Amino acid sequence: DHGFQTVNRWFHVNRWLAQHGYMKFATADRGVGQSLAARLGWTREDLKMLVRRLDPLGLRRFLDRFARASIADRLDDALAQPIDWTQTVAYCGSRTSEGVYINLKDRDPGGTVEPGPQYEDLRTRLIEELLAILDPATGKSAVSGAYRREEVHSGAYVSRMPDILLDFDDRPYLVSESTSARDVFEPIAATDIQGRHHALGTFAAIGPHIRSGTVVEANILDIAPTLLYAMGLPICDDMDGRVLEEIFTPEYRQAHDIRLESTQRVEQRESVAATYSQEEEEAMLQRLRDLGYLS
Repeated sequence: DHGFQTVNRWFHVNRWLAQHGYMKFATADRGVGQSLAARLGWTREDLKMLVRRLDPLGLRRFLDRFARASIADRLDDALAQPIDWTQTVAYCGSRTSEGVYINLKDRDPGGTVEPGPQYEDLRTRLIEELLAILDPATGKSAVSGAYRREEVHSGAYVSRMPDILLDFDDRPYLVSESTSARDVFEPIAATDIQGRHHALGTFAAIGPHIRSGTVVEANILDIAPTLLYAMGLPICDDMDGRVLEEIFTPEYRQAHDIRLESTQRVEQRESVAATYSQEEEEAMLQRLRDLGYLS
C-alpha cells in the first residue's frame, strides 16, 4: 500500500506562481458570479464558513468527508480566476500531480515558452525559487525537493508528467491548484481531507508459499513482477522491478523458475475481454464506493 501522512496546511502553488509573475489572470472572461466574488475577495473557505453559519442544525455532518471535500472543490472551481495563457509561463495542473507544468510552445495550446534553452533556464530558475520558499507561519522551508521530471521518471510517457516534480518529505503541506486562494499558505479546515500520499509505503505478503518472519525492502516497481511470479505467470522482459524471491519458501522457488517473455509476444497475443456477472460488477463498484473512489 502507498504511504500516507497527515497534513494541515494548503500550499496554493498557482497563487505563488501568480505572485512571482509566472502566471497571469484574465478578467474579461469572468462570469457575473465570479466577478462579484472577486470584488468581495471571497475564497472557498469564506463560502464554507457562510454555509456553516446558514446550517445551524449541522446537517452537513451527515455528508462524509469525501463528499464535503468534493463540494469544496466545486466551490473553488466556481470562484476560479481564468488564466491568461498568453502571458502565463508556468502553472500547477492538479493537486495530485504535485508539480509545475511549463506552458511550452508546440505542446500546450497556448504555449509561450520556447523549447530548448529558454525552457531549461526557466526550469532551473523555478526549481531554485521553489526550494527557497519559506512558510511565514513557521519560518521554515516548505519544499524539500524540486526535480526535473526526467530525474525521477523514465519511459515512453515521461512527457505526460509535470515538468517539475515537488517533494515534501514529512512536511505538513497539501498541494492546491486553486486560483481563488487569497494566500499561498492556508490552514486546512478540520472538515477537509487532511492527508496525502507519502513516498514510503508498506509491503506485506501472506500465503502458503510465503516465508514467515521475513523482512524485505521492496520498491513499488517490484510488486507487478512479484505478483506475476506468485501466480505462475511469465514476466515481460522489459518490466521494471524484480521478483522479491526472498519472500517465497525454498520449495516454491525450486518448483517455479522465473520465466521471462518478450513484450512483443505479449502484445501480439489475442486479447480476451474480462467478463463479470452483474453481481460481481456491483460488488466491485460497491467496494470502490466504500474506499471513496466513487460517489
